[in-house]
Amino acid sequence: AGSTRSPRLSAPKARPHGTRLLPPGLGIFVGRVGHGRSHLHRCTQRGHLALCTRLWRSGADCFPYFRMHMHESDDYEKIKQAREQGSSGVNVKLTVRRYAWHVLGTAGNWFLFDIVFYANGLFNGDVTSIIDLGYEGLQEVSLNTLTIVMIMLPGYFVGVSLINRLGRKNVQIIGYANMILWFGICSLAYDWLRIEAPWLFLIIYGLTFFFSNFGPNLTTYVIPGEIFPSRAKATLHGVSAAAGKSGAFFGACVMPYVSGNPPTDSGIKSVMLLCALIVAVGLLLTV
Repeated sequence: AGSTRSPRLSAPKARPHGTRLLPPGLGIFVGRVGHGRSHLHRCTQRGHLALCTRLWRSGADCFPYFRMHMHESDDYEKIKQAREQGSSGVNVKLTVRRYAWHVLGTAGNWFLFDIVFYANGLFNGDVTSIIDLGYEGLQEVSLNTLTIVMIMLPGYFVGVSLINRLGRKNVQIIGYANMILWFGICSLAYDWLRIEAPWLFLIIYGLTFFFSNFGPNLTTYVIPGEIFPSRAKATLHGVSAAAGKSGAFFGACVMPYVSGNPPTDSGIKSVMLLCALIVAVGLLLTV
């Protein structure tokens, strides 16, 4: 697909580019650990919220300093200098037209993937609630979700470590293919897994998140940051990201109607099958 074929693809940049996705994943892990501990130790919701607020403020207070002292890339500085001198010769419309198929590939994949990724997060509590760890209410949901996070988090590290060796397109294809497989199993064998093998169900369901982070969650961010020329990189990467957020909004609005409110077993099966089909479209767009 256009999202992966470009002579400007730069292999050394993928790993540091991809590591920017690690902090959100680690943040989810730390948040779930803290959430679980707060319930295990009978911490009040207000106390847990206060702790999260302090952590957020401490990070937010540090980021402006580092951003102000961050160096821009050499390519950016060259383009900036040329524009200041009025000799850049940049024609954004012509650039966008030239890379139209690339934008279709990056934006289309990001849109489709975020439908699945963010919608999947809406009902994971209902799926993980089938596992009985001896707790009730929010404690049970928190600990079950922590199990999912512990399965999904290594996907970031594996993806970042292998993206240069396997290639962006191959990583995305592997991620998509496995998501189709595991979503399909969750949907078609839902009743048996839920009753006879709930822990196996939780692991299989967690693998959909693992390969999301290993594959398209990594590549849909990395590829747009590499294949477009510097003179239009920010614009076209922004278009791709906007498509992704549109997909997240679409999934968050539509999936609850499919799963039911509150979610039912038949609704969750339908959502998982729909996720597999959407991911299959993303796979076709990639190939």
